Amino acid sequence: MIPSYDIKETISFFKNLLDFKAFMDEPTYAILYKDDLTIHILRAGADIGEMEFYLEVDDIEQVWDSIKNEADKLT
Repeated sequence: MIPSYDIKETISFFKNLLDFKAFMDEPTYAILYKDDLTIHILRAGADIGEMEFYLEVDDIEQVWDSIKNEADKLT
C-alpha cells in the first residue's frame, strides 16, 4: 500500500505516466492495475513517515523511453 496526501494526484501519476488502470477509485482508497501487477493507494494520515517501494521491470530502457517526455513535465 502506498500512502498519499493527494490520492487523485498519485492516481494520475500511475495512470498517465505508467499506464495503470483504475480498478477502484474512492476518495480515501484506490486500487490500480497493469498486467499482473496491482497497486493499492490509501489516504496518508498525519503520522506517516518516509516509505519506499520498488517496481521491477523487464526492460528499463523501454520503460524510460515511453515515459521520459511526461516525466520531464513533472519537474
